[in-house]
Amino acid sequence: MNSKRIVKSLSYLYRIVEAGERGYAVAAANVDNMGLKLLFKSYAQQRARFKSEILAETMIHHGNTNLRSSIRGVIHRGRIDIFAALSAGKNERERIVLREVSLGERAALNAYQRILKDDLPNETRSVIEKQYEEVKRINERIQTLRAVDGNCTVVQLFESPRDASRAWRAVENSVHQIKSIEYVHVSTSLEHYEGRSSTVLEASASGAVGGLFWGSLIGLVLATSAEAATYAIPFGTIKTPLIWALMILAGVLGGTLIGTAIGYAIGIGIKQEDAVLYELSRGKSEQVLLLTLVEFRHVSEIRRILDSAHLSATSSLLDETSA
Repeated sequence: MNSKRIVKSLSYLYRIVEAGERGYAVAAANVDNMGLKLLFKSYAQQRARFKSEILAETMIHHGNTNLRSSIRGVIHRGRIDIFAALSAGKNERERIVLREVSLGERAALNAYQRILKDDLPNETRSVIEKQYEEVKRINERIQTLRAVDGNCTVVQLFESPRDASRAWRAVENSVHQIKSIEYVHVSTSLEHYEGRSSTVLEASASGAVGGLFWGSLIGLVLATSAEAATYAIPFGTIKTPLIWALMILAGVLGGTLIGTAIGYAIGIGIKQEDAVLYELSRGKSEQVLLLTLVEFRHVSEIRRILDSAHLSATSSLLDETSA
């Protein structure tokens, strides 16, 4: 395989991986579960690392290193912000985010499988294969978070190993159908995201596109109604083409402005809140994630137990602080 084709394949993979990085950052910004937020942020940093490795391979083959994101990806990520913000409740918001993340992971898997079919140099193939194995593991985790196969991973963050251990025992003593429990130290086992999070530009751009579509549709409906009305006024029929143009233009401009404003408001709110929560969490070195894999029918009970353990731990911490 010549260098030109290798660079083309690597450039395509780079764009997919970058979309994954930013997609996970957006996903993290739109979930309330702090454990899930940290998990998504770590996946975003993983993709940022992959991106650097792919870029290094591209440079070896004398490829263009000035690679940019696609407009389509920007619109899609902004749409996640808007749909999540307008969803009814945190559970529905989490469901929407996980669905979009799953779609992104499917695209990533396809991209890696596609490039691995090429005749790559041994060094490049080794890098890509290692990344692919990690992507497969993450994809499996996303599927259990969505409870695709009847089993579901429940994520809960605890402020200390002691609190996490107590929750672990409570779960084990209450439900016997647990598939597995994973104990993850946040500071040492998760990669911390250094890139930017959900951007106001993406939400604004997506809002503008959505507003343009709906504004055009409303303008067209109004223009049709106006045309029908002119039939009752003979002297007004001459103005029909102008009425159409003005109505549609008003719909386009009005819809775009309103959509942009809504997207901007949503984007700025998400960005500020996410940045504060993530920075506060990063400063706590003892935090532990419990990832409990259980049959879907036991999810509500497991969540209740973990929430109770978390509240108990928080109350104990407040009592100790007051004392």
